[in-house]
Formats: sequence, C-alpha cells, structure tokens
Amino acid sequence: MMRRRKSTERALSEATVETLPALITVAGSYAGYLLAFRRVRVARGRLARPEPAVVERYDHVALAAELEDVRADDDTHGVGPRIVPVPTGPLGTLPTAWADAPWSFEAPSRLRSARDQLLLGLPDAAAAEALAQDPPPESLRSLFTWAFFHRLFAGELGLAGEMAEALRTLDPASARLCHRLLARLEAVRAELLEPGAAREAAAAAGLAHLRRAGLRTEDPPPAEAGLAAHLEVLRLSFWDLEWRELVVRRHLRRAMAVHPQAPVLHLVRAHLAAVLGDGPGATDWLARALYYARGNPFYARPIAASAYVARARPALAAQARNLLAAASPGGPEAGR
Repeated sequence: MMRRRKSTERALSEATVETLPALITVAGSYAGYLLAFRRVRVARGRLARPEPAVVERYDHVALAAELEDVRADDDTHGVGPRIVPVPTGPLGTLPTAWADAPWSFEAPSRLRSARDQLLLGLPDAAAAEALAQDPPPESLRSLFTWAFFHRLFAGELGLAGEMAEALRTLDPASARLCHRLLARLEAVRAELLEPGAAREAAAAAGLAHLRRAGLRTEDPPPAEAGLAAHLEVLRLSFWDLEWRELVVRRHLRRAMAVHPQAPVLHLVRAHLAAVLGDGPGATDWLARALYYARGNPFYARPIAASAYVARARPALAAQARNLLAAASPGGPEAGR
C-alpha cells in the first residue's frame, strides 16, 4: 500500500514537472494576447476619438491664477501708464492679478531698475540690481514671478526658465516656489512637443519639480493638483499603457476627492480617455468639464474643435460653438 502511494506521488510529481512549462507557456500566451488585444482596441479607438491635440492643452491660466497669493503678499504699487502689454497667446490671457501687477506700469514703488533689466531679458543683471537694494523677499518673489509669467505666456520658454532660476539663486527660501514655476514651464514645453523622447523628458522634468515642491504632502489648489496627472498622460505610450494608466487614475482620484467640481480635472480625464481610445468616455468628460467651467471659453474650445464630438454629440458641439461666439469680440457677452 505504501509502495503504491509513493508510486502515485512520484507519477504526479513527474507529470507536474512535465506540464509546468506548458502551463507557463499557455499563461504567458494568454497574457500576451490580452495585452496585444488591449493595444489593438486602443489603436482602433484612437482612429475615432477626440483628436489628441484638441484635448492635451492644460488650463495654464488657472495655474497662473493659483499663484496670485505671491502677488498679494507684496505691498509694492505702480504709478504712471502701463508700459508692458498684457501677453495673450496660445496659453490664453495672463490673469488680471499678474497683468496689472505694479511692474507692468512705468514707475513701481521699488525695484524699478531690476524690473527694467528683466524687460531687457537680463535676469542675472536684474538679480544684481535687486540685491543692491535689499528689498523685502515678498517683493523679489512677486517681481520675478511676474517676469516668469510674462515670458511664459508670450511663448519665451527659455527666458521664463532663466527668470525662475535667477529667483532661486537670489532668494534660496523661494526654492519651493521656483519648482512650482518650473513645473508649469515643463508642462507647456511637453505640450508643444510631439510624442516621443523629448516630450517624455519634459514631462519627467515637470514631475520632478512637483516632487521637489513638496505638493504631495498637502492639498494643492485644483489646477496644480491635476498637473501631475496631466504630465503622466502626456508621457503615456503603448509600451507602458497599463502602468501609466494606473498612475494617472491614482493622481486623479486623490485630486478629485478634494476638488470634485474642478473643470480642469475633468479635462484631464477626457485626455486620458482619448489617449486610451475611448471616444464616448472622452466626450462625456469634456461635457462635464464644460458644465463645471460655467461658461469659461477655454473648455468650449476642445469640444468645438473636435470632428469626433461634432459627429457623436452634435448638440454638445453646437453648445460649445455658441459659447465661443458669445465670448468672442463683438459677441453678446464680449464685455463679460
């Protein structure tokens, strides 16, 4: 009896050893099939989704507005006529708090010579001028942040980066603020690049600046809370589809738990759905973003520009076009 049991156990062991490689091969083939099928489905979905360039632009106006406290902490005031025009370009129009900062006018009450050097594109010379005047740190941060945003919204990314770096050298205590500025800069840079290694590098640099800013240890405002997810979507590719999707969803889940009605977070969800080839899902998230934006034309533009939305949700596309027409110069709500 004992001999028969040992014989049976030996046979089972040998059978297991013989079949294990086959089982591993079958499991690997099945997993490979699922991964390949997912990518084929994503590729097919991308042919009929909202176009990537339509939904990948972030709300940089909201990002700039979320740093208005830097300006509010400074008591510098401006005198005389405006000498610096308000930058308006692909990113939108610079928020009023920064556009109407005292540095935009002829004679700010302090740091005028440093401001003049910044207007010439000489941040190192401006830093030397500021250092000689020994101004309050709040004024330094306000001035260089103003210069950063003016360059960024004018499309001068190189000079914008130099403004932030000069501030970090001049005032080491502002390092956290500088990382927040540089994260915004890299997000713009990543959006302007085609998918590939250069975009991946810019998005990774932006994420590194967010980590150094220490935003994960607190609840940042909504646009900044969604910036990490936006950067992760920009670097998502076929090769890291599953992993990157999980990371993006984790970032968004954390941000939307605090800011459930922030339109910029719904816009990132739409971008993720579009990249994953989910056209209906992307359209639904765009509709939610437009609803929570309460008439902000920025959120109507990707809807009005999408041929897919025009086919799939013509009423939504018409609503977006009407909103843009009302907000355009000469429209019924142009003065709003």
